[in-house]
Amino acid sequence: GNPVYDATAYLRLDGNTIIFSRFKGGKLVQIGTIAISQDGRSRTNTTSGIVGPNGLADTTVSFYDKQ
Repeated sequence: GNPVYDATAYLRLDGNTIIFSRFKGGKLVQIGTIAISQDGRSRTNTTSGIVGPNGLADTTVSFYDKQ
């Protein structure tokens, strides 16, 4: 398993956007979004909260481009 979270809940806002919440032992530790571009060629993930097993909080942004 993942040392940061043990459960994830997803909420689809529309056809291109998902919001997620991650929990560890019932406590909220991360929130984020997954957004797909309108043309479907790129994806952006944004995550805020506890990002490592050391307990430090941060925000990460990842961008993926379809080749």
